[in-house]
Amino acid sequence: KKDSLYHHIVVTDDDGLRTLRFDRLRQSAMDLNEPDRMVFHYTQYLHLAMAFHNTPQRVLFIGLGGGSAPKRFHRDYPTLQIDVAELDPEVVSVAKRYFMFQESERMRAQAVDGRIFLQKTLHRYDVIVLDAYYADAIPFHLSTREFFQELKAKLTPTGFLVSNIIGSVQGSDSKLFRSILKTLQTEFPQTYVF
Repeated sequence: KKDSLYHHIVVTDDDGLRTLRFDRLRQSAMDLNEPDRMVFHYTQYLHLAMAFHNTPQRVLFIGLGGGSAPKRFHRDYPTLQIDVAELDPEVVSVAKRYFMFQESERMRAQAVDGRIFLQKTLHRYDVIVLDAYYADAIPFHLSTREFFQELKAKLTPTGFLVSNIIGSVQGSDSKLFRSILKTLQTEFPQTYVF
């Protein structure tokens, strides 16, 4: 357990599963017997991104958690350059210490706000994966039209965004999802929902 500037971070081991929580909500998990297995189903969907691009060369993850998605992309796509922007330096430390996240020549993590990273980076990306959360909320400044404009400017001409949005697709719990989708569609008219 540790309190950072942004989260109450808790790492637990239970029945062969290591879990990262911010406050009481699960953010990431690793199977201790099969560390490369993507435990949370949504992380498996992130690989759909690769079906939309022939030869991606560079990907940016905004948000790290335990690092399961960047680790798996690093393993599965050996020519891919991977950058990670994670706001909380303690989360980067926890991912390295408890979740086998390792930087390499092809994968680098910076403890910086994702929006600031985008504003400062000189790179353009074939894929940007937006998976940044406080305990149970997407940071507001990462869900605005202005942010999506900045993000779009850092994509290659054939690049695209993949975003993890917690919520229902329809019904009374879908307001946040529908709002973010509508905002996304102002900058990205071609969208797919999985």
